[in-house]
Amino acid sequence: MGKKKSVVLITLISIVVAFLCFLTMFPSFAIPFPVDGSYKTWNPVVNQFALSSDLGGGYYTYYYPQGVIPASEYQNNYENISDATEKEEYKNSYVAWKGLYLEKAETSIFDDEDTASASTVSKEFKKQLAKARELIVSRVEAKGYSASRVAVVDDYALRVELPASEVNYTEAFQIYANVGKLELQKGGVVLEELEEGDINDYVKSFKVRTQYGQVVYVEIKLTKAGRELFKGLKSELTASTQGTSGATTLDVTIGGETTLQIFSDFISDDGEVRAAYLIEYEDVFKTWGIVLNSALKSGYAEISFSEITADSIRTFEPVYGENALTLLYIALGVILVLAIALPIVFYRGYGVSCMYSTLSYLVVVALCFAFITKGAFEVSVGSVLVFLLGLALINFFNVRLYNECKVGIERRTPESAMNAAYKATLWEMVDTYAVLLIGAIVFLTAIAGVYTMALQALICLVTAAFCSLLWGRLINYLYMSATKDKYKYFHFERKEVEDDE
Repeated sequence: MGKKKSVVLITLISIVVAFLCFLTMFPSFAIPFPVDGSYKTWNPVVNQFALSSDLGGGYYTYYYPQGVIPASEYQNNYENISDATEKEEYKNSYVAWKGLYLEKAETSIFDDEDTASASTVSKEFKKQLAKARELIVSRVEAKGYSASRVAVVDDYALRVELPASEVNYTEAFQIYANVGKLELQKGGVVLEELEEGDINDYVKSFKVRTQYGQVVYVEIKLTKAGRELFKGLKSELTASTQGTSGATTLDVTIGGETTLQIFSDFISDDGEVRAAYLIEYEDVFKTWGIVLNSALKSGYAEISFSEITADSIRTFEPVYGENALTLLYIALGVILVLAIALPIVFYRGYGVSCMYSTLSYLVVVALCFAFITKGAFEVSVGSVLVFLLGLALINFFNVRLYNECKVGIERRTPESAMNAAYKATLWEMVDTYAVLLIGAIVFLTAIAGVYTMALQALICLVTAAFCSLLWGRLINYLYMSATKDKYKYFHFERKEVEDDE
């Protein structure tokens, strides 16, 4: 390629890379002019990551089964009773256990109120609480959080933690807590077909989808028997256009709580079902979709929890401290500066072309991490490690190429020495990236944070492979074409050679 064309292409590429770097890293600032009628703040891509709890903190609340209250609530209730007799009755109606109080009259906890004590808690209650925890754990994991926690507290309560990236955390806590039975009801009555049969005989799964960015709908996948059942019920239901007042709907309920209302026009002529809602409820319905499938496939627990309110939810600091993210960005900034500066110092022009690979890798990975929104896609310490792995691979192979070229310069021109270096390292690069990519793909079969980290590793490795195998070579070729003195470009000493190629 001619020198002029190379200069033009390098200039254009430099402008694009510089602009993307600006989008990615330029600090936040107040925009001095109104946008859409209001003043806004500029936020770089690195400020738009969904952070896991180890970097961004999160929220937690306690799930108390019906009849179980914390010691603080018990003491507050006890102190607010003025009558001595009532006070004594209240005291005798509970059994103290660690930091909890268990209500003796709650038949799900004790088999007999008269013999209720800390040692006579029903085995069935313990079994159902364990089942409830199992269901909640599976639901939280299915959401894909990189870090979350469902812990047993004082044997008979649960502490559930969600990362700060969960925007609708209040609704999420409330939805996860519903571990009741999945049923189909019409007019508040369970369908006759389900009283003797199983809902799995009619329903395969629930899928939450969006359409045109305006509507979110829950698609109910039915068996052959299910399609026949819904087709038969369609004529008995009210159309959504007639409003909800006095409407006859087919309700999907969990633990007696209506989750979906199915109107006649939600059911197609062949029995397929799509329940449509406004897009503003998309994330909430995705959570409901997880819970519906959990209730369908994993069953239910015969236990219910006290109502989760916004006041009962608290925040917790990042695992690694309040300043963890700031310190992490500083460390990454130092590493990136070194990854850019050291090659330029030691390799001169070739180091400049290496800088393009480093910056391109940074902006592509950052944009993917920030704007891939399917499920939870949080940036964690693990994400940083896989990012650094990709960065290290790019710079390692840049050094390998330079060293191979330096060896070949003894008997070749710089151009042919670099071509030989690419040939010599090609399969080493391909094998390295292939092995790592296969490893990342294997972990895509996992769930929760492992799946998210595997997907992030794929992004980093694919981007790094592109920079090493194609992009870096293109930039290097353009700079070599635009440089008159190729020896100076590589920081080599000029020698007379007889090119054997």
